[in-house]
Amino acid sequence: MGSSPEHCGFSSLPNELIHAITGQCRPEDILNLCQTSRRIHAICMGWIYRTIQLLDVVQVVKCCQTIIQSERAAESVRSFQIACFPRFGLKAFYSTIGCAASRLKNVRILRISDSRTIFRLFCNLHFPRLDECAIPSARSIVPFLQSNPTITVLHVLPCLEGLSSVHDLSAADAAFEFTSLLETIHLPNLEAFVGPINIACSVIPQSRTSRMTIYWGSDPIVPFSEGLAILARAKVDIIELNNLICHWDGALLPEIAAHIPRVQRLLFRNLIYYEDEEDFLSSIEQTLPSLHHLESLDLLEGFHDDSEADTLDDEFAIVRKWSSASPRLSHVGFPSNNTWGILCGAWFPGAATLGMIMFHSLKMDTRTMAHFKWFFRTITATPSLPQDYHLLAEFIAGKEGIGAVREAIADQGEVPDFVFTREDVNGSRIAFVADASSALETAP
Repeated sequence: MGSSPEHCGFSSLPNELIHAITGQCRPEDILNLCQTSRRIHAICMGWIYRTIQLLDVVQVVKCCQTIIQSERAAESVRSFQIACFPRFGLKAFYSTIGCAASRLKNVRILRISDSRTIFRLFCNLHFPRLDECAIPSARSIVPFLQSNPTITVLHVLPCLEGLSSVHDLSAADAAFEFTSLLETIHLPNLEAFVGPINIACSVIPQSRTSRMTIYWGSDPIVPFSEGLAILARAKVDIIELNNLICHWDGALLPEIAAHIPRVQRLLFRNLIYYEDEEDFLSSIEQTLPSLHHLESLDLLEGFHDDSEADTLDDEFAIVRKWSSASPRLSHVGFPSNNTWGILCGAWFPGAATLGMIMFHSLKMDTRTMAHFKWFFRTITATPSLPQDYHLLAEFIAGKEGIGAVREAIADQGEVPDFVFTREDVNGSRIAFVADASSALETAP
């Protein structure tokens, strides 16, 4: 006996199969399916409320009301983010959020980035499956972390609520509520941390944290030596340490070498003041022989994205000297925003983009062109460089291409603009062009 038409459609499938199919659909398609029947709506609700990102007050109220009214919606939430704060929040607004938060028993990712007031609603709640959270620096962080020992990734963020600017030292510290050491908080599963040194000293000892980003503050309440000694009490080796600092301080790196000598990746980002850079570079040269495992070192200023080409000669001499002191070092980023890497045994500025430029037709910008020109000019002017450099130049341009570069420098005094081409029978990979605009695109 054949099935009737109404039993042959999508709605006749088992719940499990409908759930699996809708999990592959776009959000707008899931919303359309929800309007077909109550059964489909109930099944799809798990996907609709799986990831929640609330960017304004109206969204917060509507979503939280649904979570309060629907057990299925509350059970479906895996990621919950509130990225706003009300300027004139009523008591009912906060009680709605608090009531909804208490029902999120399956949430794994929690992000409350902007408001200490909203975060206080979560501070005494237990989320049994919580794995990753990003929360504002606040005094209420202690009961929250004590209630949620399952966390593996913790971001303690600067809170901008009530601040007009963080471009001065006092405001930057206030954004982290940088006051004092906290009591020890046991997070045995913690693997990665971002936040101020006082909170780091509370949560990292006896954890499994191997990657961390530390904000030290303008006048660190925990001295470098004491703070790093506490961080080193993690149960695993620290392999990545990013330092957010307010001025170049040559005392920091020697303390890192003393307490965390097996670190593999180091980053220093100077957020406010940029003086004393030379002294800091000098301290690096003296300390590198103690960092036998170091592979990557970045020195950054603020968050600007401007590079300087006229520093390449000086940086080239520095990276060669540093790699002699620390043989595993293969990546260096400078405050100029020039990033150096090793290719085939040779240091090259912007090494990460070389293959993409040559073989994948990635657009070449003016900075990358300047890096290539500097490399060719240096190879031509310095025949005494190790053979690896000459082999890399030949690999990039081909034998005929290197010959053409030498002739162009002899005739014109500089490397002309060029594009990469498919390798011809003579092994040439570059072709000079008449105008700079043509050189900013690679040949097909």
